This record gives sequence, structure tokens and C-alpha cells, in this order.
Amino acid sequence: MHVAGYDPRPIPLIVGPSGSGKSALVRHFAKIEKLPIKDFNVGTWVVTGAKADPPTLDEIADFIRGNERGVLFIDEVDKLVATTDWSRNIQQEIYALLDGRTDSFPGWDEAVTKKLARDFFLVGAGTWQTRYAGRQHALGFGAKEASNVWAIELDRQDEIPEELLMRFNADVLYLRPLTKAEFGERIASIHDALALARPTSERLDQLSEKAVASRRHNRWLEAYASRIIRREVFAVMQS
Repeated sequence: MHVAGYDPRPIPLIVGPSGSGKSALVRHFAKIEKLPIKDFNVGTWVVTGAKADPPTLDEIADFIRGNERGVLFIDEVDKLVATTDWSRNIQQEIYALLDGRTDSFPGWDEAVTKKLARDFFLVGAGTWQTRYAGRQHALGFGAKEASNVWAIELDRQDEIPEELLMRFNADVLYLRPLTKAEFGERIASIHDALALARPTSERLDQLSEKAVASRRHNRWLEAYASRIIRREVFAVMQS
């Protein structure tokens, strides 16, 4: 679609460290909108012509044919680097999908192409984690106050390749890491939700420090909640 000579890029790009909630955010959006979601990632993408598994583009076409509307989520786009023939083919397929150049896709008829453009919502996500991991202290990973400095620095230093960035909406959505204070609040909320006593201030501080150091973000909280639930279930069984 062209508007006044321009080609708008509506596809959002979500950037954040592993465990910051990129996938959860997209799934939550799909749930709110009552849309089916199909997620893929660059690491497991199967190119057309591969002998081992069905090509990923075939799976996408089947998903489009089988649903009136939906969300297509492509994760790990930070790994979309052409270093081998295989990775170059993956890059070309995903770029063509993002650009809407699907005419050359085997098995994609005009109906699938039109349906993709009209009724399906594409979303991309990536971490670029190795690029900013070394700057964690300066960028507030363990800070008590929320900070978006790391996101600004990431953008200014052009860490995201232009050929990839140009295929997404210019307003990149950055998910910053959780701060120590935020971890403390969420740990306390887990205990509240389970009707359990909150940890002491000293223990909460220790747990928050451990959570920040893990760099696992929401995944650390998920694992913590699972441990608490298992402990309570075990205690009931022993009583």
C-alpha cells in the first residue's frame, strides 16, 4: 500500500532481553483481540526445499487458510544474519514475507497473499542481548529506579541492521529489564496471590538481588512461583 508516495511499515518490532516478556506481550495481545496466534523463530525456520521437515512457509500458508484472522509472530529476528547459504535463504524468505512479496512462494495462491495483507497481523521480536549485555551496569540493569537509557543507546548506536529495521514500524517497542525494586514488588505479589506471608524485607532484598543477577527477568519470576507452589503442595501432602 502506498500513501502519498510513501510505503508505510505497520509491522511492530519488539526489542528486549531474554525473559523480558516479548512473547508474553504478543500472546496477551492475541488473547485480548481473540485472535489465533502462530509463532515461529529464526533458529528453527525451515526453508523451502528442505527435505527433513515441512517448510515454515507451508505452515504459515496453512495457518492463514485455516483462520479468518490471526497473528504471526516471528521471534529471534536478531539472528537474521546471512552467514551461510542456509541462513541467507532464511533471511530472504523472511524479508519477502515482511515485505509482502509472497508471489514467488510455492503453494501461495492469490487468496492467501491477499488474506495475509488484509487480515493477519505480523509481529517481529529480537534481543540483541550480546550487544548490550556488556553495558548492563551503566544502563541500569541493577538500578533501583526504572531507566530506558539502554534502549536509547541501543537505538543511537545503530545496533539493529538498517536492512532489517526498515521492514518494521519506525517506532520500535523496547522492553527494558526489570529493576530490583520491580522484582521486589512482583515477588511480593506472587506471595499475595498464593495467600502466603511475604518474605521479610531482608529476604526480599536478597531475592531481588538474585533475580537481577540472573538476567532471566520474567522467567526467573516464573521459576520462583513454580518453586513456591511445589513447596506448598509438598507441605500439604506431608501434613
